[in-house]
Amino acid sequence: MRGLGIKPRDYLSFADHHPFSAADFAAMDTEQVVLMTEKDAAKCRAFARPNWYYLPISAHFSDEFWRSLASRLAAKLQ
Repeated sequence: MRGLGIKPRDYLSFADHHPFSAADFAAMDTEQVVLMTEKDAAKCRAFARPNWYYLPISAHFSDEFWRSLASRLAAKLQ
């Protein structure tokens, strides 16, 4: 967010793979804007408010990463 010039005033932090529910956001002002990852937004779809947004996230791995992974997998299969 900082890289986009967004300066949030409040943070809510949840563990990875958190099973979100409406209760996680119940104490928030309904007018407060929420920004989350696309993955978390999918989990919140059933109770999300119109002022909740997400950032799409994508990962790009180097060729060296793929070579190393293939090598390690091949070693495990032997």
